[in-house]
Amino acid sequence: HFFYHPLYITEYPKCRDAIREILRYIDYLGVDIYHMANNQAANWWNERRKARAVCVNSDSEGCMFQVECSGTFGMIIKFPVKRAVKNVNCDGKETAYRIIQDFGKDWLHIVVPSGTKYCQVIYS
Repeated sequence: HFFYHPLYITEYPKCRDAIREILRYIDYLGVDIYHMANNQAANWWNERRKARAVCVNSDSEGCMFQVECSGTFGMIIKFPVKRAVKNVNCDGKETAYRIIQDFGKDWLHIVVPSGTKYCQVIYS
């Protein structure tokens, strides 16, 4: 998500109060936020639009993707799954993933480090 605020908001107490409330809510949720300057956000977006994920194999036992993403952050692959997931790895190394229910489906979210990786999903 992108949140932009120009410098002039510091002159308005209600704006400062709103920012403090956002920061309080972020702390309450315990989420990690990465703050970027405008040029950093533009660079991130340019890197992100070059990223790609291509399914190279899919069968009843699982699937494999070739993922290319440059830059500092890597990317998250997201797709619906109909079966229980046993293991997820990138280049043979375990990687973080989460299954989130949304829109009546289970969606697998895989954290992929930057670079070119082969990500494998093995079903139970």
